[in-house]
Amino acid sequence: DSRVQALVLDRTLRQAGYDVTATGDGVEALAAVRAQAPDIIISDIEMPEMDGIDFCRAVKDDPALCGIPVIMVTSLATPSDLIRAIAAGADTYITKPYDADALLARIRERLDAERVHTPLSERPEENVVFAGTPYAVRTSQQHTINFLLALYSNVAAQNEELARLNDRKNQLLGLAAVGVRGPVDDIVAAAALLQKGAAGDLGSAARQLIARIRLSGESIQETLATELDARAIDESELQLDTRPGDLADLVEHVISLHRMHGESEGIDVEFPRPPAQMNALVDGPKMEAAVNALVSFGLSRTERGGTVAVALENANQQLTLSVRDTGTQVETTALGVLFAGPTEDAVIDERTLTGLAIARKVVNGHGGQVWAELGDEGGVTVGFDLPAASPMGSF
Repeated sequence: DSRVQALVLDRTLRQAGYDVTATGDGVEALAAVRAQAPDIIISDIEMPEMDGIDFCRAVKDDPALCGIPVIMVTSLATPSDLIRAIAAGADTYITKPYDADALLARIRERLDAERVHTPLSERPEENVVFAGTPYAVRTSQQHTINFLLALYSNVAAQNEELARLNDRKNQLLGLAAVGVRGPVDDIVAAAALLQKGAAGDLGSAARQLIARIRLSGESIQETLATELDARAIDESELQLDTRPGDLADLVEHVISLHRMHGESEGIDVEFPRPPAQMNALVDGPKMEAAVNALVSFGLSRTERGGTVAVALENANQQLTLSVRDTGTQVETTALGVLFAGPTEDAVIDERTLTGLAIARKVVNGHGGQVWAELGDEGGVTVGFDLPAASPMGSF
């Protein structure tokens, strides 16, 4: 009953080598079939004048037409649609929206199958009750098997599509987790610094604008923290755009904002830049998110008057970034799950743990490893090891 769908289907079938006759409802279709019997019929269920069920029943109860295979096209809004199609004598069905290749395969399957030339009214009748509604179904064993096979095929195809959509969802979640989180964190931190006077006295309008920016950023942070769990991050496919450059430049860029935040909280953030280049092949924005997560973890554990010490070293072509805080001692067992993502009994806030899970995924994607260890005099050191590269440019 949809002219657009009819035109699309007409073109698909003609391109596959079939001659096509199209009609707009069951009454027209029945007249066309009786005027010139086709090799196969494809019918929608919902149609004006005469719907697809009544049309199929009329075809299957006509001794001259009952051997023509009928494929019902249905959205399967309710399971009763499928039972009604079986009861009307339809040979198989396909669900909307359908894949053109799947439809053509179903057509070839029905054209090659053995046909039933017994009128519907002369076939054995079985009484079926579904959801409290009785149905009189006239069918054969082969007819029932055909529908079961079609049902299996449709379920398998839908499962494949669900798997594809789930993979795409996880890819988008991973992109949001890694690509959006870091810049949003920077925006919120910068807004907080401005509110604390980092740029001097601001007018009333500027203060209101900055407050709005911070509030919006924190809202996005909350959404990311609650909607992106470690499982979604683990299952997502990390897409890397790696380029050569000096990792020290990247770390220094991340540290600059954290150093200002630390000053406002009475915390020293130290990063003595190494004299030699720390060349690596990395995806700059994603690696910034990883470094940002490690430094944020250190700051979250350090109280006023404490220090967060960041170091970058190169030993035997392996770059090592470490972030040491002066927070309280933690249990050794807690270090093993530090990068695993949020848990119900975690003493660290969910946002920080999600950031560490992102860092692990990013570092692993670059061929590196994250690690954590207890300090000799308290505190925790977190970091990662990454393969070094030859100097070839900058991030």
